[in-house]
Amino acid sequence: MQIPIFIILILYLIAAGFFAVFSLFLVYHALKFGVASVMNVAALFIYVLVAMAIIISSYFYIIAVDWSQQIIIF
Repeated sequence: MQIPIFIILILYLIAAGFFAVFSLFLVYHALKFGVASVMNVAALFIYVLVAMAIIISSYFYIIAVDWSQQIIIF
């Protein structure tokens, strides 16, 4: 039995979509209802930078994989 490896990519993209949606809610609520302070803005800035770094690094890992391969289960 073989499973196409792009199934893993689809699952990852679904998880990344949930992450993006929840991140938008997080940033919106932090800006709308958070205390207007330097620490709040700095924390949001660091969060966005780390999230962008993760997305960019995962993009480079994704393009390096041959998605036409199969996983042989047994």
